[in-house]
Amino acid sequence: MTTAPAAAAYDRARVEAALLRGGETRRLEIRDEVPSTQDLAFNLAEYGAPDGSLVVADRQTRGRGRLGRTWESPAGAGVWFSAVLRPPASPPPRPPLLVAATAVAVSEALERATGVRTTIRWPNDLLAGERKIAGILLETRDYEPAAPLLVLGVGIDTGQEEADFPPDLRASATSVRMEKGAAPDRTAVLVAMIEAVDRWRARVAGGAHGAVEEAFRDRAAYLERPVTLLDGSVKVAGVLLSVSPVDGVVVVLPDGSRRTVRPEHARELRPA
Repeated sequence: MTTAPAAAAYDRARVEAALLRGGETRRLEIRDEVPSTQDLAFNLAEYGAPDGSLVVADRQTRGRGRLGRTWESPAGAGVWFSAVLRPPASPPPRPPLLVAATAVAVSEALERATGVRTTIRWPNDLLAGERKIAGILLETRDYEPAAPLLVLGVGIDTGQEEADFPPDLRASATSVRMEKGAAPDRTAVLVAMIEAVDRWRARVAGGAHGAVEEAFRDRAAYLERPVTLLDGSVKVAGVLLSVSPVDGVVVVLPDGSRRTVRPEHARELRPA
């Protein structure tokens, strides 16, 4: 395993300034180590942390991704954060749109802050080339329709070399350092993320759902390529025609027919 150069600590003043531009009462927690930024964000929310409050950690010991998977979060090697979201109760929040908007925001911010161009692999992974560089997780607990509470987690690999990843991820994972030859200023990455997520959340709240879907589709990975995916537990193979956080995934089957897989059922989209 290689030893990456030590990453600089976050500049709290810069991060806090970006965060408070979106809401003067937002709370910021920057920790050296936590089990999970998601869990800490939920804990803060239970004590009244307002919408947009942010938890950032240098290292997670039990970071997690979608479907309960482990998210490797070594010290200084990435940007790991979770945000408390308290969207209005009416109209009811649409989690798939929030995930799509966040994916677009992370893709835009990563390119702006580091120069790494990414595509979005349905529904919540960001790829640099064919390798995963970032992931998104949206969770809720004890959902109350009158007072929705969601926690949005984002993990971005910034400082690893290939040998720093676990053996089973080395062929499929990448980092900003691997893509650009040097690790980025993590504070700059985090500030860009805060600003972009705020901007795209405002579009969702303002009803610009079509703009979110269009931006998501424009950055989608594997369009017009042979893919496989799961429709529930059923494996489907075909050419990817379109993706939509509202309508789902459409593939052209070998017989020329089209199959639409609803968003809640579509997972494990991969190139064939």
